[in-house]
Amino acid sequence: MRELKDNGLDNDWWTTKSCPRARKVCMNKRRVQCGVCASCLLRRQSLLAAGLDEGKDEYSWANLSAPSLCQAANPGFRPTVTNDERQAKCGVYDLAALGSLLDTDAGGKRIADASAELAVHENAREGDVARKLGRLLIAHREEWRNFIAAQKSDSFLKRWLEILQC
Repeated sequence: MRELKDNGLDNDWWTTKSCPRARKVCMNKRRVQCGVCASCLLRRQSLLAAGLDEGKDEYSWANLSAPSLCQAANPGFRPTVTNDERQAKCGVYDLAALGSLLDTDAGGKRIADASAELAVHENAREGDVARKLGRLLIAHREEWRNFIAAQKSDSFLKRWLEILQC
């Protein structure tokens, strides 16, 4: 997203969709992105990192700084159900786990295993793939931390991550 912006190619980014739930999530009789699944959170994280205005996107659960997922919903959207919260928690936990992969003892082995597998598919040297994968994980970790830091202190996202830390 940052490269698109830097190259002046960011005019229509908001016409794209990232949400796999968009087929099932409607607001005002229109399909919209949910805003809280892993794909939507990664999209929102990327928009923040690129300095793009997230306000051009429309999400069912727009307010990530709200104290609860129910309160994050756009006015007039259907009530939040258990599956919505499960989807959102899985997204938060998955992106947090990816962000902390480099900080774990098991992370090195997982990166080495993934690099070996990817190198075969890409017909590339394992060391090159490992370096690229490492850069990707470092970038994600920093962007994820900045994204979470951008939410209000009583955000449901921050509360869920505190629970995850226990």
